[in-house]
Amino acid sequence: MADFNININADVTDDNQILGETVAIDDFIYLSTDGKWYKTDASLPSKSTTEVRIALEAGVLNDTISTLVYGYHTFTTTVFSAGAKYYLSDSTAGTVSSSTPVPNVVRYMGTAYSTTVFLFNPDHTYLSDNNRKVLGEDINFSHTHVEADVTDLDKYTQAEVDALISTATDNNYVHVETPAAASWVINHALSKQYPAVQVYDTSWNRVHGDITFTDADNLTITFNTAFAGQAHIN
Repeated sequence: MADFNININADVTDDNQILGETVAIDDFIYLSTDGKWYKTDASLPSKSTTEVRIALEAGVLNDTISTLVYGYHTFTTTVFSAGAKYYLSDSTAGTVSSSTPVPNVVRYMGTAYSTTVFLFNPDHTYLSDNNRKVLGEDINFSHTHVEADVTDLDKYTQAEVDALISTATDNNYVHVETPAAASWVINHALSKQYPAVQVYDTSWNRVHGDITFTDADNLTITFNTAFAGQAHIN
């Protein structure tokens, strides 16, 4: 069992941790599924998204060492930029970098208080997949609509609807019937199987008749009496 040394006025350390490989003092190490500690690597989620510590002692495979869970640590060789935030490195195992390792795992480890003193305060959240995932879950909400016609407006953004309306055209046809006839045969060529039809006489009175839709481009209107006028089709 781990021996924790916890003091509200001191760093938090954890002793008797078993190494899975050779590590040096100051290495950033992660807890693997076999219960052992290995050097971190932000290029792989399996090596950068679990529990992370700082090795307070050097050791080899199966050695037990003391680790830093949280607190201030003075590094012996690493040189930091005071005030800078640091993230697990994806280029050198067991180290940190002030540059976020996009497109790999971005995980904050702490802030440098001087060129050698580091406040180890690891964040348990992380970004991955070129910042498209948080804690391994998708956060990409981009929308690209590919349908050619407006069939379901709630699938469209307002900008997409406005663009479709601005380019829309009104297909219609006006048929003039003269002389008077009781049956109007109309070729409207609108390629609509059942277009809307409104008929008017020469005095602009609305007239109703029986409509037969021959096909998508033709129809016939039959009336009780012969008259001249117009048929508006759309």
